[in-house]
Amino acid sequence: MGLTKGSIEHNIRQHFSDAQVSTATHRKLVNSLLHIHEEQAERGLEEEIEFIKEFLRNIFKILPLKKKEPTADRIIKFCAHYIQHIQDKIKKSEKYKQNEDELEETIASRLVRSLFDHLLPGLESKDKYVRLRICQIITLVINCMEEIDDDLFQLLKKALEKRLRDKEPSIRVQAVIAASRFQNSEEDVNRDSIKKIFLHLIQHDSNAEVRRSVILNLEKNVETLPFIIERARDTDSINRRTIFSRTLPEMGDFRQLSIGKREKILRWGLKDRNDQVKKAAAKMFSTIWIEHVNNNLLELLERLDVINSKIAEDAMSSFFSMRIDVVKTITFDDDFWENITPESAFLVRCWNDFCIKERYTHLLEEKIPEISQLALYIEKILENFENSTDENKQELEFILEQILLTIKTTDFSDEMGRKKIFNILQNNIPNFIFSENLITHMVEIFQKIVSDERTYVKLLMEIILDLYDSLDIRTNKNKDDKEDTKSEDSFVSAVSSQDNAASYISIDSIIKRETEETSENHKTLIIFRCLHLTQVMLENIEKNFQNNFEFIEILHNLIIPSVRSHNAPIREKGLRCLGLYCLLDKKLAKENLVLFCHCLVKGHDSLKIEAIKIMTDIFMCYKYDIFDDSSTDLHSIQLLYEQILQTTSNLDIMATAVEAVAKLMLTSFFDDPKLLKTLIILYFHPETASNLHLRQILAYFIPAYCYSLPKNQFCLQKIFVPALHKLSQIFENLDDNEYISFSQIALQMMDWIDPKKLINCGTLKSQSQLPPSQETKANEDIYLYLARDICTQIAESYSKEKRTLCSLLNKLHITYATDEELAHSIQEIINTLLEENTLDTFTKNSLNKFSNSLYKIHKN
Repeated sequence: MGLTKGSIEHNIRQHFSDAQVSTATHRKLVNSLLHIHEEQAERGLEEEIEFIKEFLRNIFKILPLKKKEPTADRIIKFCAHYIQHIQDKIKKSEKYKQNEDELEETIASRLVRSLFDHLLPGLESKDKYVRLRICQIITLVINCMEEIDDDLFQLLKKALEKRLRDKEPSIRVQAVIAASRFQNSEEDVNRDSIKKIFLHLIQHDSNAEVRRSVILNLEKNVETLPFIIERARDTDSINRRTIFSRTLPEMGDFRQLSIGKREKILRWGLKDRNDQVKKAAAKMFSTIWIEHVNNNLLELLERLDVINSKIAEDAMSSFFSMRIDVVKTITFDDDFWENITPESAFLVRCWNDFCIKERYTHLLEEKIPEISQLALYIEKILENFENSTDENKQELEFILEQILLTIKTTDFSDEMGRKKIFNILQNNIPNFIFSENLITHMVEIFQKIVSDERTYVKLLMEIILDLYDSLDIRTNKNKDDKEDTKSEDSFVSAVSSQDNAASYISIDSIIKRETEETSENHKTLIIFRCLHLTQVMLENIEKNFQNNFEFIEILHNLIIPSVRSHNAPIREKGLRCLGLYCLLDKKLAKENLVLFCHCLVKGHDSLKIEAIKIMTDIFMCYKYDIFDDSSTDLHSIQLLYEQILQTTSNLDIMATAVEAVAKLMLTSFFDDPKLLKTLIILYFHPETASNLHLRQILAYFIPAYCYSLPKNQFCLQKIFVPALHKLSQIFENLDDNEYISFSQIALQMMDWIDPKKLINCGTLKSQSQLPPSQETKANEDIYLYLARDICTQIAESYSKEKRTLCSLLNKLHITYATDEELAHSIQEIINTLLEENTLDTFTKNSLNKFSNSLYKIHKN
């Protein structure tokens, strides 16, 4: 005899009651419930429908439950488990195998259809928990179904498209998982397809979990790949980590990506600010990508284009950090060196750097050849250099650079090898076929071999002078002397020539055209190389060789004529060398300070940038001593920098000038509040929003400056109100979405003058046995001084600015007043403002409130 209706309801209810307690009993409960289901189905369709109704009734009980209710989650899992089990059992039955094509309905299909028919209308419910639970059920049930009939498919697709736009992020997450099954079945390309909605969500959804859900469920193909890779720059660190730990590895062979995409992926991952993201990117590169190339490191490097790559070095460093086994087992035999390629040279250099960093000295001694052997390999490369094509020359130069970088880290204990390298460098440093970068490495190794600085300078100057003498300058000396004695007007015209600025060419571009150069251009090439060697030499010495004859000869015959040259690159290089020379000789720096100022005012853009850098270095080096016996003083220099900041439209000049002023203010060389005001305005000015370099500099400088010394906060207090007023005038004619709100700027500036945030604030207070200086006292009352300035400005401001200033008054953290006279003067200003009767209600109330609070503080 079958079960009665009451007993069926009781049994099903008991199954669900047990299922909500623990998932451990789900398998047993599923088998038991299926037995009841089959028994009812055998009795007839009506009995089966009764079972389905009771089944659904128990599911509906959990729909209103909140998101983190575990009993609801267990019931949903039980429901999905049951449907999965019933489908699996039907497929294994003999009846199904014999009539697979004929069977249209089964107890599973009828249950699923009834379930969706009753659930789908609930997706329009106003209760967010009901919508969430229904989405969860649909997600789990869909994932355990192999096929869905067309009618149900369309109903589900339409319902889920709406939920993908639900206002609740948790519902959108579940809708994404469920809708992922519909990505490959788009029928109407003109409507918003699931894929299009996914692409919109992955880019624009404000919730990180929704974007992550799309990242994990979006179909990976050529169309969606750029959107997925873009998420490596997601604002959420978990999403960024997911890209490297799951999404990219799941996409298969990385070689299907273009070199540009590989470069971006590695750069974004390995340079990420989050350590977990870095680790995920490093693991992907060192385990997944290397497997795609059959653990062949050289092939992996070939896929990165190491010659032009900007991230390959970081990638290899992370690789060796993750794969110490490779570090210890890698070998560099004779065949490796005889057939060296850009990739293998890069590999050995990165391995060498890693071993030095991690102090694997025994591995270096075991695997890196002696310097004498490396010298032979260099000679072989140099022999092939002359007769190579431009492309091969680029590869050979890269190989040579990597070997030189490896040699630079050795101790040169091999005497024979040291002499060989010395001779190679001495013969090739003047060679025009090599780029500036390679020559720089050569000179640095040359300096390391010749450990005595005086000998190093002497030998290098001999090379420079021999190279310069090859111009046969002596025959044209009279002519050059005449040009040197021309009036300053000719120099001014040369400096200010904008046409010459446009003629700037790099040394590398000169080298490429050497075979077709005229004698004049060849002369330019030689001078440029001499200047570059001089620059590298000056950058690597510390002593002053002003009494050295060769030094003086280079200064007067090479550097000074180059500064006066009409050729833009020569002039800039000469100015840089002169600036470096001035860092070694204070007297020379004093003599040429006016010249650098002149270049800053009259020069073309790149010359101005060079002049700013040189002058800043000189001020950092000599401080105020530079103005002794000089026609220039500190005030005029500050005005000059301020003028550059206010008038230049060139973004690079502005960023360079801002960086220079920031350095000089941090070292207290500049102390003009006007300069600080200019920097504050530039930081918040809408037109500098695109100048990320400038914004980054100021984002570090301003808080560092204000929190370092009490006098710096007092300096900001002085220009607080004038800067705000200037910004209000700038923002007056702009749309609200074009700038930060005025009140936000005011609050940020107020935070910068907070005395509590001073570095070593506690230490300053503990030194109470010392008599307080004027600046310390001023800093204690800094908010009082600011309140006085604000109250004074209120009388002259328009209504919007008044409201902001008044609201700011009541946010000032004033707990006591050491300066009673100052507090009394503020009260008088407020009383005067209130008596004028020109203020609106809000302003009056704000002033009265502040006045009362100040009175209480003063009274206490």
